[in-house]
Amino acid sequence: MNPIQRLKASPFVRNVAILASGTMLSQAILVLASPVLTRLYSPAAFGMMAVFMSFAASFNLCVTGKYEAAVVLPRRDNKAVEVFGLAIWVGCGVSAVFAIVVVLFQGQLLAWLKAPELAGWLLAAPLVLLVTGLFNLGRYFATRHKQYGLMARSKMIQAVAAVVVTVVLGAAEVGFLGLLIGNIVGLALAFAYLVRRQLPA
Repeated sequence: MNPIQRLKASPFVRNVAILASGTMLSQAILVLASPVLTRLYSPAAFGMMAVFMSFAASFNLCVTGKYEAAVVLPRRDNKAVEVFGLAIWVGCGVSAVFAIVVVLFQGQLLAWLKAPELAGWLLAAPLVLLVTGLFNLGRYFATRHKQYGLMARSKMIQAVAAVVVTVVLGAAEVGFLGLLIGNIVGLALAFAYLVRRQLPA
């Protein structure tokens, strides 16, 4: 068997190709939708979304207490499910604490971000943080089961759902809210898909 044939037969290479294809297709969906989205949303709305997401993403690493990485460790699936459930509770708790911080210090946070236009909208950051953490948790759980095709499909579901919701709300001229809801719905549906396909009913 020559080196090229060995590469084609390698499970590692095949899994990487599956994940890469899912990422590329999801990115292609977003790129194809961008001409429509730029007609429906103003540059100011996209600027607000970029600042908002960068703020929420700053806390992604701690939202589930890194328990998402621990779901791949237990030998028995029932223990992994327990860790999975614990990670969800930790994510809810961290998001709740984050929400309290945002409510109490919204003025200071807006000044730090230099984005007064996000007044009020910043209160949605804990929800975005939670759904992002849950989506990442679902992907780690899929990694445990070596469900790489499932992970790739979840990325495409996230992209399609986000685009559809964002376009529909953009047509309704709701502004920044459409971008925000589209992002949340995409992540939530992708997480729900991951959970439904991996956990017993």
